[in-house]
Amino acid sequence: RWTRQRKRATTGAWHWGNLVLSFGVVAVAAGLIYFTEDQIGVSGTMLVIVSTALWVALFVATGAGVFAIGNGIAAAIIASPRIKPESIDAHVIRITTRIVSLLVVFYLGVVAAQSLGVPLAPLLAGLGVGGLAVALAARPTLENLIGGVTLFADKPVRVGDFCRFGDKIGTVEEIGLRSTRIRTLDRTVVSVPNSQFSELQLENFAPRDRCRFSAVLQLRYETTPAQLRYVLARIRELLAAHPKVYKGPPQRARLVGFGDYSLNVEISTYADTTDWSEFLGIREDLFLRIMDIVKDAGTGFAIPTQTTYFTRAAQPDAARVDAVETQLQAWRAEGALPFPDLTEERRQQLTDTLDFPPAGSPEGPPAPARDESALRASNNPGASKK
Repeated sequence: RWTRQRKRATTGAWHWGNLVLSFGVVAVAAGLIYFTEDQIGVSGTMLVIVSTALWVALFVATGAGVFAIGNGIAAAIIASPRIKPESIDAHVIRITTRIVSLLVVFYLGVVAAQSLGVPLAPLLAGLGVGGLAVALAARPTLENLIGGVTLFADKPVRVGDFCRFGDKIGTVEEIGLRSTRIRTLDRTVVSVPNSQFSELQLENFAPRDRCRFSAVLQLRYETTPAQLRYVLARIRELLAAHPKVYKGPPQRARLVGFGDYSLNVEISTYADTTDWSEFLGIREDLFLRIMDIVKDAGTGFAIPTQTTYFTRAAQPDAARVDAVETQLQAWRAEGALPFPDLTEERRQQLTDTLDFPPAGSPEGPPAPARDESALRASNNPGASKK
């Protein structure tokens, strides 16, 4: 940081030094013009040559001074700690001051030409033709410049943002006037011209306030309606109880259809985090708990295969099926069947009752894992009385 501040101070001093030098030349040229024309009394061809040379030097030095002023102002603004020297803000400030300086110098050139008696019509015609040729040759550069200004004004991404552009994903490292540099997941740096980058579909992950969790469970067709209701109810309780699951809508676990080889259950909610690495851990924990729920229900996940039965198929675990049906009957008897949704009272009871990270993990609580069978039994007071 100290080195960067020192570099900025050195750059600013260099610009102001050029300004002092330019105006020193202006002062010397103006003094020589005064002495040549009024004091020394030079006349004839010598006066024309000397006077023209001094006036040209005066106007050139004045133009250099104008550029030095513009560069000095730009350097002073960019010296602010909030502006990075290689950011698009700094590039726009520099190009703006240079364009303004160029316009002022152009005006001074017209005044100088008039003072020296140079005909302006042929000069302007030549500048028009030359400007057209330069514009055609510099068209790609101008397109990139306009694209950079568009990125500066619209600001769809900023330096440090993690984003998707086209078919690539990476972190924005620099937004310049000509191109944008992005470091991809492979740690390579991709430089995209601004004219192309501004036209790409950009997906910025930085402003995201939470991460979406979405999954489709494909359960075996041997799953009974009672088992399916049990799985849905337990998953809804899991989403309500997990401390890292966003408690607002959508918090959904629904049977959404009958597939070619499976009963499809869709789960949709949000993880209450913006960190992708943390989200992966939360998603993994939810998947593992869902696997436990499916196993407890006595069913399983469908495999996309075609089976021809020559013998009687293996039947589901009768003991587990009976236990699941007993649980559902108890819920019905108590009026606590969690369909189509959990009651608000039950949701409040379950809020943040699970441990995350799970007990036994390095960051989890030191106590042994909670006996979740006891939690299931608490949902069935009738069974506990037995």
